[in-house]
Formats: sequence, structure tokens, C-alpha cells
Amino acid sequence: MVFTVRAGEMALLHGFSKKSQKTPPQEMELARRRKNLWLEG
Repeated sequence: MVFTVRAGEMALLHGFSKKSQKTPPQEMELARRRKNLWLEG
């Protein structure tokens, strides 16, 4: 799960199953886009 916290609010940005130790770049990019949308909203 990828989440962020701002001013006492928590937002779950993305949930996925990892099959290795490293987080796939496309999963992090999706979470970044969702975080930006949340911060703008």
C-alpha cells in the first residue's frame, strides 16, 4: 500500500501485490499521480 498524510488526513493512494523487494516504477508513478490529484483537490 502507498499512502500519504497531510494536515491530519491520510489518503490511500494505491494498493497492489508485490512479488519482489523492489517496488515497480509504474506502481510508484501511479501513486505519485494520485497524490498530485489529491493535493490539488
